Formats: sequence, C-alpha cells, structure tokens
Amino acid sequence: MSIKKICANALLASLLFALYFIFSQILYLEFVTFTVILFALNLPRWNALWIVMTFVMLVWLSYGIATWSLMYIVIYPTFVIILKLLKKQLTGKLYLTAAFAFMMGLLVGNMVDLPFLLFSKEVTLMYIIMGFQTTLIQGGIAFLGILLLYEPLAKQLSKLIEKGKIYE
Repeated sequence: MSIKKICANALLASLLFALYFIFSQILYLEFVTFTVILFALNLPRWNALWIVMTFVMLVWLSYGIATWSLMYIVIYPTFVIILKLLKKQLTGKLYLTAAFAFMMGLLVGNMVDLPFLLFSKEVTLMYIIMGFQTTLIQGGIAFLGILLLYEPLAKQLSKLIEKGKIYE
C-alpha cells in the first residue's frame, strides 16, 4: 500500500471518528452507519475495511475497550464486507440502499447489547427492548441520510479520489 493510500485511509478514518464523536454528543444522532455505507460502496478494493478498523482503534484509544466498543470490531467490519459483496446489487438503487441502511442502523444498537448475554438473558432482552426506540430512530436517520446525502457526497468523494489519483 502506498503512502498516499495510507494517508487517505487515515484521514477518512479520522473523519469517521470525528463524526462519531461530534454526533455522539447529541442523543439519537448516529452517522457512522451512513458513512460506513458511503465508504464501502465508493472506495475501491478493501480500503473501507482498513478505514473502519482504524476507526475502531481510535474509539478504543479514546474511550477504552468496553463491552460495547468491543462489538464495534465485529459490527462495522462485517457491514463493510456485506456491503462490498452486495455492491453490484446496491449501486444505483437508492431506495434499496436506504432500506439496507435502515436495517443496519437497527442492528448496530441491538448487536452492541449482545455481549450482555454473558451476564443475563433477561438483562440483554431488557437492553434490546429499551434500546429499540433509539435504534429505530438511528435506522430512520441512516435511511434519510442515504436518501438526502448519499448521492451528492458519493459524487464529491469520487471526484476527490479521481482528482488526487489516490487509489490507483
């Protein structure tokens, strides 16, 4: 991997972390899922996977390794792999991509709670039920984000990549 690619991936991982940090201060706003989709569907090869893994490491360095943050290394890279595998089916189909984003937004909150199964099934079920209102809103935000922001941001991202000849 060239220095240019490493720097671009580090910059995009830092952008993802900045979005995570800024919007985590506002309840229910979560744009990580949207950004992961944007990167996975628009960056060549597996660069999005490196970006997401770097993002998770930044979260761990900033907030520490906890039950919820450990799940990030499972959730977000898995999303990237699934998106890469479905890229042909999702490309050019905005509503399908938005529906997929909605499901991913729902899953993030619920999957973060899965390690609580180690402690108690009842506690896990309670977390999932109580967190459903949050994940429903997060899924809705991911859905609307794709409908409203995906195409313009994908065009700008493509222009930046082509102009800088970053991933050649």
